[in-house]
Amino acid sequence: MEWAMHQVGVLRRNRRTKLKKDHYKSEMTKEQVLTNKSPTVDKVQWTEMVNYWFLDKTVTLSNKNKVSQGKQKEIARFGPKSFAQISDDMVKANEASVEHTNVYLKVYARKDGAAITLHAQENMNRIEELLTQEGMRLQGELGSGVLWSKDDAYAWVFGLERHGRVRGVGFGITPSGRSATNNSQVTSTSLSSSKTTQRISALENNSSILREQLAKYKNNSSNQKQGTSNNSPK
Repeated sequence: MEWAMHQVGVLRRNRRTKLKKDHYKSEMTKEQVLTNKSPTVDKVQWTEMVNYWFLDKTVTLSNKNKVSQGKQKEIARFGPKSFAQISDDMVKANEASVEHTNVYLKVYARKDGAAITLHAQENMNRIEELLTQEGMRLQGELGSGVLWSKDDAYAWVFGLERHGRVRGVGFGITPSGRSATNNSQVTSTSLSSSKTTQRISALENNSSILREQLAKYKNNSSNQKQGTSNNSPK
């Protein structure tokens, strides 16, 4: 359920971002943005969202993020598609597990195989050089998702993972999720998807049971009322 709610939060954030991009231009006043309402958004919710956009702290944070984005040395070419989705597509296409580094080599390269930036090319060269060394390749069963280790080629190039997340393997995976002595760590995006599907199925089954119980209750209640009416004195 936590994973599903996280996904809902991401979708909500992406929608709000698109609304701002389409209906709020830098030269527009607050009144103009309020007038330029999207027909798909409730008027009250639109007003609340526009008021938030024009708060001093929101404007300051937005400007800070724009500066940070301008300093990025490389941008993945798959847009809003997550690394977890990309890795899952790669597993299905190749019918084999993929490493942390395989995903990076794919998303930071153009269709012709060339790196998107010189900086990305330098990283790719270092990764490919490390992968030629004995013991750097990771092993895993098909369906294991993205294979990663605390000392794999990706970690050697980009450094240790920060607390609370592992870069490029999807939501919910953390560096402390397994013992530090276990270097051959494996994440599974397909497993997360499977668990979510099972939870949804369980909720649907519970919903069906509740509907049946409610129907029986209504039927019994109706019969009791009818019996009371028939037994009442004329």
